Amino acid sequence: MKGLAVPFAVLFMVCFVDFLDGEVPDLEAGVYIQNGSSPLELGGYSSPTVADWNNDGRKDIVAGNISGNIWLYLNKGTNLNPSFNGGVRIESNGVPIVTSTS
Repeated sequence: MKGLAVPFAVLFMVCFVDFLDGEVPDLEAGVYIQNGSSPLELGGYSSPTVADWNNDGRKDIVAGNISGNIWLYLNKGTNLNPSFNGGVRIESNGVPIVTSTS
């Protein structure tokens, strides 16, 4: 199974799943990725990526946004049924890492 997770309306993450193994994607209808009981809200002009941040075999989300903050959302579910419950700003020595916004 393949899929595509994209920021939607610059605020939320939406997942489109491709259940076929053909060369041309055949995506199912988009589903909002949940953060607890609400859609995962990333902030304006977000730049999310999916990676196994903590080496537990589950795909987590790392996302920067227009304010320059970088957020980590750890997946507490499975890769097929992810479950996120809040995010934390990524820090170095107790100080949030902030990228340039200009």
